[in-house]
Amino acid sequence: MLVPDLRPVSVREACCLIDKTPSRYPYIGHVGEDESLTVAVGGNGHGARGSDEIGRLAATVALGQPWNSAVAQEVFRPLTTETRSSAPSGDFHKPPFGLC
Repeated sequence: MLVPDLRPVSVREACCLIDKTPSRYPYIGHVGEDESLTVAVGGNGHGARGSDEIGRLAATVALGQPWNSAVAQEVFRPLTTETRSSAPSGDFHKPPFGLC
């Protein structure tokens, strides 16, 4: 197991899964304050199309390098149950690089 202390609330499996994030942007960033877990999830049905750029951005975050994108890093901040309540609600703008 990659994260032995992880206790998921629920688990689901599927061969092909389209998981849409509330913002319709992928989550790219650290989960938690200690920055020990970095994620790049939620391709919103277009993960393959944006995978090169999503992977590049995720690598810069994981390696602690400066954010290098025309889209602000905050747009991709992973939402957890703690941060989801403070997230904007309603309609979101269509992402600039084809993810929807």
